[in-house]
Amino acid sequence: MDVTIEARLNNIEKEQEGVFQSTILFFPATTEDVQAALRRIEVDGVNYKKVMLSDVNIDAQHVFYPVWESKHIDELNYLAHRLNELTEADLTVFMAVVECSERPLSAKDMINISMNLDCYEYSFGVSDDWELGKRLAEDDERLYFPPDVEKYVTIDYESYARDIREQSHGRFTEVGYLEQVSAEFIEHYHGPLDIPREQRVFVYPQLTIREQLAAFQMQAAKDAEERQTPLPAHVHNDR
Repeated sequence: MDVTIEARLNNIEKEQEGVFQSTILFFPATTEDVQAALRRIEVDGVNYKKVMLSDVNIDAQHVFYPVWESKHIDELNYLAHRLNELTEADLTVFMAVVECSERPLSAKDMINISMNLDCYEYSFGVSDDWELGKRLAEDDERLYFPPDVEKYVTIDYESYARDIREQSHGRFTEVGYLEQVSAEFIEHYHGPLDIPREQRVFVYPQLTIREQLAAFQMQAAKDAEERQTPLPAHVHNDR
């Protein structure tokens, strides 16, 4: 599936100096993509090393979902790869789970959801209790209604579905009905150390010799400035 993650990269050390530098990076990304983005915000691995991620959003079939926390470029890249490996049906379930979440989801949360989709059942096209109740009744072998029974008896599909939905904590989405059918949700992903090597793309830009010399000179100047401790205003050297 064609799923893209968009994130803003910020040079946090420049920001502390009062200079705001940021750029957009799309995932899945290559090492070259990451290095080019870091160059744009002057993160060289010598003078500036810290990157902060913000405004992270998943674009799944032109529907956008915010990622509320991610501190690692590699983690977003891994999530993007995970989502692009899903079938269309599984991606629909993933999107429904994210939509129905009662709390903001981090990149870690979303990676683990993508690994536990068998814990959920999704009924596409079911938008209200009456429709849900009718489908549940048709699928339940314990309930059998002769073909013409509704000519004589009013079946309260709505109340039937409401009772089941409240017991199972099911939720309606914009295009269907989601229910968690298993409590065996396993946290397979614990953090960046679990990211496959081939999907780790964070590398500082490769500097030319001239760029390295300039970077080290700038760092030396910063260090010298920090070592200089000015005398307090009330101290005088008059003799």
